[in-house]
Amino acid sequence: MDINKYYEKLSRQSQEIFELTLSDFNKELSKSHYLCGCIYDFTEEIIRVNEEPCALKNAISQFETSLYCLTMGLYRQANSCLRLGFELALGSIQFSANKLEYLEWQIGKQDVKWHKIIDDENGVLSIRFCNVFNSDLVENTAVFNKRASAIYRILSEFVHGNNETWNKDGLQLTYHKDLASNFFKSFNEVSEIILFTLSIRYLKNLDLDNVDFIRTELSHIETIRIYLGGPK
Repeated sequence: MDINKYYEKLSRQSQEIFELTLSDFNKELSKSHYLCGCIYDFTEEIIRVNEEPCALKNAISQFETSLYCLTMGLYRQANSCLRLGFELALGSIQFSANKLEYLEWQIGKQDVKWHKIIDDENGVLSIRFCNVFNSDLVENTAVFNKRASAIYRILSEFVHGNNETWNKDGLQLTYHKDLASNFFKSFNEVSEIILFTLSIRYLKNLDLDNVDFIRTELSHIETIRIYLGGPK
């Protein structure tokens, strides 16, 4: 086949998937884009109070890339980018409490390490970390730590190429409504965990008038709802 025709065919297939995805998941795409904006707004607030933003904007870029890949039918790549963004976001929060590691990361001598991020005793969702930055949320950390590990495992299946994911994704560029639906569930889960972890690290340092999105997204957590002026 002529190489131009080959890639033109792929382009047409991607456009068909794009149109189907927008038709079936318009609300989900809108919500996911909104959640990216929430994390971005949190990042802007952190910068405003002179905290280190670390890799948060890098993470947002990966979330946007994951959504783009999804609309093109690149489901494996969408999940992989979502996992990377998840790592970068939580890694950024970890680096904010470890200045030396952050500076080493900037010059390429430190990596974002998931096992350190999620460590039960010293990670960003540990009681030790929470006690230092927002002890009011201690009772929620263990649950969110387990949720973070669980969703990371799901996303990692696509990164590592587990056999089950090949059965789901296939080897051809085609529309998979079930994979898109599962992706949005993962996106929502990742976003809530990140916003909760950001709340542990930064919420008590921020102007409450500038975090309305936290009221919207995390008001089901009683401690946060009350702290932001909501009902008990």
